[in-house]
Order: sequence, then C-alpha cells, then structure tokens
Amino acid sequence: MNKIMMINLVNVYNTPLQIYDEDKIIEQINKLKYYFSDFNFKRLFDVKATPNINILKIMIDNNFSLDCSSINEIQLAELANCKKENIIFTGNYISTEDYYTVLYKNILINLDDYEILNRVDIFPETICFSLNPNLDLNDDIKSNLLCGSESKFGIAECDIINAYKLAKDKNIKNFGLHIICGSNMLNENYWKLISDKLHNIIYKLKNELNINIDFINFGGGIGIPYNNEVEVNLKKINNILKKSHETNSKLYNINITKKIYFECGRYVTAQSGYLLSKCVSIKKSNNKTFYGLDACMSNLMRPGMYNAYHKIDVLNDTNEIIKANIVGQLCENNDWFAKDREIKKSNINDIFIIYNTGAHGHSMGFQYNARLRAPEVLINKNNYKLIRKRETFDDYIKNIII
Repeated sequence: MNKIMMINLVNVYNTPLQIYDEDKIIEQINKLKYYFSDFNFKRLFDVKATPNINILKIMIDNNFSLDCSSINEIQLAELANCKKENIIFTGNYISTEDYYTVLYKNILINLDDYEILNRVDIFPETICFSLNPNLDLNDDIKSNLLCGSESKFGIAECDIINAYKLAKDKNIKNFGLHIICGSNMLNENYWKLISDKLHNIIYKLKNELNINIDFINFGGGIGIPYNNEVEVNLKKINNILKKSHETNSKLYNINITKKIYFECGRYVTAQSGYLLSKCVSIKKSNNKTFYGLDACMSNLMRPGMYNAYHKIDVLNDTNEIIKANIVGQLCENNDWFAKDREIKKSNINDIFIIYNTGAHGHSMGFQYNARLRAPEVLINKNNYKLIRKRETFDDYIKNIII
C-alpha cells in the first residue's frame, strides 16, 4: 500500500486507524477462483474474520457464501443481502433458542455436538457435523488449538458415527461433513492428512449407516505468511486433494463427492489490513526501549493473546535500527505488539504501520480501560471511504443506565 496514502489517511482520520486494501482482497479472491478447478468448489468467507458489511458485500459480489458463528453474524449477512442458501451457521455449544432461530430461517446448520438433537423436536432436511480429527499439530497456534485432544471444538472421531446415526434416526435426509482444521496452516502436506481422515470417515458412514455425504467442508485453515514464510501454494493443495480423492475413492470403492467448501477468512482479508498508530510515549527501562503507541491490544489482540508475529514499520526517514518493545496503553502486561524487535529508531508522533491486520484484528476488539473502537477505512487505488466511524465516549456509555 502507498505510504503517502497512509499519511493522508492519518491526517483525515487520526490514529489508531484500521485500513483495508480492496485491491488486495480481490487479488486473494481471484487466486481462490483460479485454483481448485478439479472440484465443485464453494468459497465461503468467515464473517468473524472481518465482520463489516462493506467487506461482506465484496465477498457476495464475488460469489462467496458466508460462514457465520453467531445469530448476530447471520444478521450481518442478511443486511449485506446474502441469500439464505449462501449462509452456513457454524456455531459451537449452541443454545436451543439459537438452533430454532437458524432452523426457521432455513439456513444450513453445522453442528459441533449432536446432543442438541435430543432436546429439540423439529429437524432440518440437511445437516452437517464438525469433526475434530484429533491431530495435535506442531504448526498450530498453541494458545488457540482448533483441533486435537485439547480443543473445545468439534465432535471426536470416536463419536462421529453416533452423530450421523442419531440424525438419520431423526429422519434427516441429507448430510455434509465439516472438519475442524488447524490455524494458519502453511504446510500443504497437512491437507493430505485431513483429506485422508475425511475419506475414511465417509467410508465408515457409507459402510455402517448407508449414508452418503453430499459435501465436504475443509474449514478455514489456509494460512498467510505473517513472518516472511513462503506463500501457501493453492495449486499444490488442489493437486493433493485431487490425488487423495482418487486414491480413496478407489481404495474404498465408493463414489465420494467432489463438492468441497473452504472457509477462507484469513486468507482473503488478512494481508489487506494495516493498523496505523502514533507513538505517544518512549520509555527507557532495564536497558530496554519501549515505544508506547495509541493503539493497543483492543485494536489487535493476536500478538498478546497468541504470541503471533506481525510485521511493523515506521513512517520516518531514519536508517538507524534499534531493538525495542512496541506496546500499547492498556493496564495489562500482555498488551504488546512486538518484543525485542529490530525497528527504526523513532520519535514521538511517528506513525507505526502494523501489517496483516485485515482478519481477526478489529473484529476481536474489546473495551477494557474504556478504550474506544478505531475507525475502519476501505481503499481502492487512490480512493477511500470510511466504512466504520470512530467510536465516541457517548457511544461507549449509551447503554449505561444512570
């Protein structure tokens, strides 16, 4: 993104400021459209990654369906004019009330537990279950394990057959199979493990219950290079899945569906995002330099919560590089963006650029210390528009009864 544009936007909207580059979003969308040509491929966008209606409309205009994790996310999808047949509800530990709300909207339900089918008396024609493949992966973010024995998500492999048996007993006719993937996976060979696991489950369902799986949802594990890693090779993933499909179809002698879904939240929007923040304080302590920014963990939780890496640059002209800690103003010791990071020597009011914040950045914000939410701006070449206003103190207290 043009750094002159960043300076102009700071002059207009101040800091902290969250920016999204629409051209980068479209670039990532086009990559997904180009690959996976060997399958009947359905692209889903994880609303939780970037839940702004303007972003969702970009997805819908580019033939994406939307994966929602809450009733409110479904309402966002509806406000973005997404058709109900293009919405999937992937909740976890959902209430009976939420189940019926989604059911009456005639939206596909993807369940991560099947016991709810014993406490309701109306059932959809089609249902999907989320499988926890019990793969404890070294690549996964340890503080946010999505699969494996320590994860809260999904149905264990030892229980998945019982889930479909119960659904069949409830006269549910059509079935999908979703798998809880790892987080930000960059190793293409990972998809062979996942695909082989799914095909084995599909064989067991056919052999034991005479159930055919109509679609396979591979979830949202496709990663991005936050720390200068090699960009994930979508063509290689496509070829791995194709070979796995052919091999397992022959091995199990069954006709396995080629209709596959991917929930691509991070892959589509993360690299489009930039968090701009002003240096408001410089502290020397214990022979370390701390750059205090006006952004904090409430603007970007990933480094403090997951120990995640985000590239950081400074908009100044110096060539002098020092090691520094880059932190926010929250009264929490995990409110930091980088530790012992080599960075340009900076001054008060210098603008810091934090990269790859377009997914799970603004969306994970919170209001501890009465911090107010930053505005969001969408740029397209030299044009820009405000897509969320800066929160005010009046916004913050409007629901308080005094």
